[in-house]
Amino acid sequence: PTGAANVLSAASDFAFAGPQPGISGQLALPGSDQTMNSLTASASGITQLTAIITNSSSTPATLTLGGAGQITTFNGLLAGPINFVLSGIGSVLTMGSANTYSGSTAVNQGTLALVGSASISQSPLIMVGDTLDVSGLTSPFILQNSQTLTNKGASTGFINGNVSTSNGTVSVSYASGTPAFTIANGTLTLDPLSTFHINNTGAQLAVGSYKIMATN
Repeated sequence: PTGAANVLSAASDFAFAGPQPGISGQLALPGSDQTMNSLTASASGITQLTAIITNSSSTPATLTLGGAGQITTFNGLLAGPINFVLSGIGSVLTMGSANTYSGSTAVNQGTLALVGSASISQSPLIMVGDTLDVSGLTSPFILQNSQTLTNKGASTGFINGNVSTSNGTVSVSYASGTPAFTIANGTLTLDPLSTFHINNTGAQLAVGSYKIMATN
């Protein structure tokens, strides 16, 4: 895409082919939004140096993967001011590289899985409306100082694996009786250096105990 939004069809299944000597594949989003059905970069030899989605403009671009039931792997690189949105019901996108995109991450529907040494450490806002799976990482997922982890609305976001809030921020919207997050197959460690915000979206809470976080 060059300038205009959605140059590619929203029904597109975009895949990076295996790398050729001296050639790296690149998809440029120069300040233009793009919706796709699916995204794949999993051919033999693909790395974050050979399959790149970037935005050279100072205007943020939003990349949305909207295909329902799409199960794909992206071992390439998202770089620059890109907001990443996963919105396909039942979809699973597995990321295997250390991405450097500086826009927000929204898992509205589906599962975003990070494996190996994958990272989204430069994304300032990570909103989990469905599932963030970090169980495949070689070390716990760590929130950076500039990052905020939140749920979508007052619904329950699901996190699979180990997460440390470190010196990052957890900011949740809470409705009485509905946990903001459910943690499975791991722990959410609240570091003393982290900041924790709760926005009560319902009636005033009476004195008592409330389950903000749940385990599964």
